[in-house]
Amino acid sequence: MYQVFCLGGEKMNLNLVRNILLRLDKMKVGESILIDDLNKEFENVNSDDFLTLISKLASRYYVRIDGKWSHELYNLEKYNKILGLDKDGLEAIDYIKNDKIWEKVQNYLNENDYNDFTIFTVVELSKKIINKEFENILNK
Repeated sequence: MYQVFCLGGEKMNLNLVRNILLRLDKMKVGESILIDDLNKEFENVNSDDFLTLISKLASRYYVRIDGKWSHELYNLEKYNKILGLDKDGLEAIDYIKNDKIWEKVQNYLNENDYNDFTIFTVVELSKKIINKEFENILNK
């Protein structure tokens, strides 16, 4: 099944990105987690790849990093704190947390041999699938 996320020429697992976002969604208000501690929860990902991934998510307003802004996001260290999801991350969660929708997205990507979509494009695809589902419900 299709599970690849291209990130600066490297490939990352879309399910990994989804699981990171779902994990961050469970954080309580005021809670934070060191990037290194979060990385330890995803032990199959080396530290450099994890930092690159978190940096990309932060630069697109998916995650909030304590004290880091704009260009500095690419200089993240494992001891920076993640404060939770940012505005686009909160919206993305609504589109990717449902397992049925996630499976439809994965099937669509696999059936159409798309192997270079980022998580950001996948979120947009999820939106379209959900909107189509709503149309079907309303047209019944």
